[in-house]
Amino acid sequence: MKKAVSILSLAILVACNSSSKEENKEIQAAANDKAAEMTNGATNAPVAEAAEGHKKYDIKSGIITYETKMEMMGTVMKSKKILYFDDYGIKECEEEYKADENGKEVLDKRDFVKNGDRYVCNPAYNNGSKSKAMGYGVAAPFNLDEASTMKDNNFKKLGDETVCGKPCNGFSMVTPSGTIKMWGWNKITLKTTLDEPSMKIKSETIATKIQENVAIPADKFEVPTGVVLQNM
Repeated sequence: MKKAVSILSLAILVACNSSSKEENKEIQAAANDKAAEMTNGATNAPVAEAAEGHKKYDIKSGIITYETKMEMMGTVMKSKKILYFDDYGIKECEEEYKADENGKEVLDKRDFVKNGDRYVCNPAYNNGSKSKAMGYGVAAPFNLDEASTMKDNNFKKLGDETVCGKPCNGFSMVTPSGTIKMWGWNKITLKTTLDEPSMKIKSETIATKIQENVAIPADKFEVPTGVVLQNM
């Protein structure tokens, strides 16, 4: 089951829009717990970087911008993330953004892999962690062949779909996190949907901008100023 959860890991980003701060905190916590549940297990997968000549993605470098819309217990939350990768995914960074009280978009999290280590930085709290990089790196790749072997999860191949101008294959699975559908191109996940009736959660994360084979800013692989890391 961990293998299934790892390949289907979702980076569900949450920006609460309700008027009650306490309600926002409760929804934020519940959503974070759901995201943690879905991403748990990726760290136990084989180390992708260990394979000589390994290519996580089929293009050398890229910058992919995603938008997430999540409905949870009657509340609609929107957020944004940007994935940066180089050397076919051996170097990888994902930034999450949320709106502050004034509606300004601010960096909430930077998660990156560099020189065999994984860094999770939380600029809003000036803290973070550093640990040995394992699993698929930062983002789960799109791997239709691997997913098709997971028959216990009711794997189904879906019709092809064009996402952000790219032709994508798709599949669906039923997991402990709900029914997940994914579409990908060049092993990059470009669209993910989640339907979890028991918690009344529906979510869609979709790529809105794709930049191929571009230079990746070096500062995306650096710890933000003021963030203090804990070694794990």
